[in-house]
Amino acid sequence: MLISSQTDFLARAYGDEQALRRLSAYGFDAVDFGMFHYPLSEGNPLLLEQGAFEAYFLSLGQVAKELGLLIGQVHSPFPTYLADGQDDTRLLLQQRAVRATALLGCKYMVMHPAIPAYRLYDQGRQDCKELNMQRYSSLIPELEKYDVQIAVENMFAFDKAKGCYCPTVCSTAEEMLDYIHSLNALSPRFVACLDVGHALITGDTPERMALQLGQDLRVLHIQDNDGLGDWHVIPHLGSIDWPAFLQALRQIRYPGTFSLEADNFPTKLGAANADAAFSLMVSVARNLADAFEG
Repeated sequence: MLISSQTDFLARAYGDEQALRRLSAYGFDAVDFGMFHYPLSEGNPLLLEQGAFEAYFLSLGQVAKELGLLIGQVHSPFPTYLADGQDDTRLLLQQRAVRATALLGCKYMVMHPAIPAYRLYDQGRQDCKELNMQRYSSLIPELEKYDVQIAVENMFAFDKAKGCYCPTVCSTAEEMLDYIHSLNALSPRFVACLDVGHALITGDTPERMALQLGQDLRVLHIQDNDGLGDWHVIPHLGSIDWPAFLQALRQIRYPGTFSLEADNFPTKLGAANADAAFSLMVSVARNLADAFEG
């Protein structure tokens, strides 16, 4: 299994191209190309005029190819929805991100579902589904045109009254599959992205969710936490049962990369320790990937 990490921490500091080069030099086989740091308007590569837009992402795809680095997944900009009057722009960015995914030579684009503020636990569940079906399905023409698939990610919310994280849109495998299968009835362009840390803080386990998602699971976000906070640190620093999770992945014959979304680890250690942080991230990811292969 190929090991991967998100580009976001390094891209914020050095730009997208240098993020690819540095992750390759650290020893990763693949990347999750993040668009988190792109602004909503001016300076966003997704909003370049057509020729410059295509040249930008084609160039990055060529850099990755020359490095022997797979762009295994792209993470589109987020939040995808805030009900603040700018959600048409956010949806436009998702459309452009689909095209950018294809230009990068990648098949999967992770896109968070829309999470209205009222959706805590099961409140407004049907209204949320209708909203998300509308927004996701509006991208089907782009997905079909550019041969890209959207990976729907399991999410969480924060219950201010109780002072804790709680389930929300697509926190359960059942709701993820409901969305994915409903969308695939329109066009078979939707799969699942399992964030193992999000599973833990919403009261589930990564292994159980992986088994429930089965063959629809194509993309992973690997991180660890204590079940209370969304830490996004490397495995073994939290409470996840990694042997149980790897066994679940083997059981469903998971076909994707082992992709870390643990950029809070080098962030917490600071820029002076970034090289050591990424070296440790590679080692931990490689050991778990080797354990998966048995």
